[in-house]
Amino acid sequence: MDTLDRYLTKEFCIYFTVILFLLAALFLGVDFFTNIWDFRIPMSSVLTLYGYKIPAILNQMVPIACLMATLLTISQMSRQNEVLALYSSGIGTIRVLSTLVAIVAVISTVSFLFFDSAVPLFNRKQELVKRGLSPTGEISTIPQGGFWYRSGNLIYRVGHISIENNSIENLHVYLLNPNFQLFQKIYAQTQAHSLKKANH
Repeated sequence: MDTLDRYLTKEFCIYFTVILFLLAALFLGVDFFTNIWDFRIPMSSVLTLYGYKIPAILNQMVPIACLMATLLTISQMSRQNEVLALYSSGIGTIRVLSTLVAIVAVISTVSFLFFDSAVPLFNRKQELVKRGLSPTGEISTIPQGGFWYRSGNLIYRVGHISIENNSIENLHVYLLNPNFQLFQKIYAQTQAHSLKKANH
């Protein structure tokens, strides 16, 4: 790597990093303030949720950041007459662009290898947080309105879980037959109170 390659790499990486994080921050900020009134989980869980969104947003912004970094790098060199100096030294456009293409190719490859495994993992953690579960799958908070859960041929509709009292309220259990048709429905108002059963 000669002096020109090192210079182009440095300038490109500075623009790329700044643009990438600015675009990600702008996207997350707009999304947060757009949906702030729709959240049904505590604010601490909301912040955790948006933390898990960062890898997916960065992955989406990499192509835009590469394009803008390329344009800004060339524009900055043109304003400072560096492009003219390169031409006068016998260095053509293809030589400059080949370095930028190589940088973009490396960034794209690294981005694919990292985000291809990271994004699905963080997406699963987002779903757990939305359902009131900790990232490890343990119950932390229950969203307003409860949640649904399926295990085999049983479907549960949990209205509320009290972690302090270790109790469940407004529990609906639906038993399905092998044809996935409702066979039995069980309702429990609380863990220790009345139980209603309806057969179908």
